[in-house]
Amino acid sequence: MNVERHSLKRLVVETQTGHFLTPLGEWTSNESDAMAFDDICSALRECATHHVEDATILLRFESDKRFDVRFPLPAEKRTSTTSVT
Repeated sequence: MNVERHSLKRLVVETQTGHFLTPLGEWTSNESDAMAFDDICSALRECATHHVEDATILLRFESDKRFDVRFPLPAEKRTSTTSVT
């Protein structure tokens, strides 16, 4: 398979709905409205900025989606109390 760099999109996808993160930090079902990132680090920073907790980073090969790769982001675990031992 000959995949050129420009044919790879990096997207953030909400795990439960399959919706894509937009430049405004909202979710959309329309992939063409999704924010495409230059690199994975930029996607991670945007997730932190918008407090995204349950999502995956999708590497989408536009020429052949069979080769798509997903990297899950761990859901943040929050507790209301902290115990000290």
